Amino acid sequence: MAITVSVVPDAHTQRNGRRYVTEIYEDGIGEVTRRTYLAPVGADYNQIANDRIPQVQASFEVSEKDEHLAQDLQPTNLRFQTVPDLLLKVRADYLNSTGEETCRIAKWIVDRLDDATINTSQCQTAWGVSPAEWNTINGTMDTFAAAIVSVDGAVGEWLISTLIPMQPALITAHRGQMPGRVLLLLPVELVLVIGFL
Repeated sequence: MAITVSVVPDAHTQRNGRRYVTEIYEDGIGEVTRRTYLAPVGADYNQIANDRIPQVQASFEVSEKDEHLAQDLQPTNLRFQTVPDLLLKVRADYLNSTGEETCRIAKWIVDRLDDATINTSQCQTAWGVSPAEWNTINGTMDTFAAAIVSVDGAVGEWLISTLIPMQPALITAHRGQMPGRVLLLLPVELVLVIGFL
């Protein structure tokens, strides 16, 4: 939705003639942000605020895109842009991404295609490709999405849980023999020395 701005100059003028001005930015839903600055003498407050609208709008669009990607959100209630506009920004991120970021963006796109909150036609338009080219890109994204699911599901082993059954006796014995240190014997001939302060 388009952002509008209201300008509220402070009633009090500073000793040097300058005045604090608050800009209140709103969209159709409500207030989105406020900015207060010390305006120069003779400044056109309304012109300054109106000139700033595109910058404020763009920053909120990017923030909204970042939030959707980071939280794996469906683009069903976008506040600052349309789905095609969002996809253009996602495309730009995907184009410049590497490694894990590429996989996470791919997973977001695959998930959104699966839940039908975006469609292949919108993706083809955002990517500027033919249906056949999109099928190739989408196949690669499927691979990347599966890779990040695998990475997110990976867990290590907590070595302490694999201690041999007689370990508590070793801890007690070594605590008495080696003050200030405990020697833990772990499987696979791994020895861990933990210092006590």
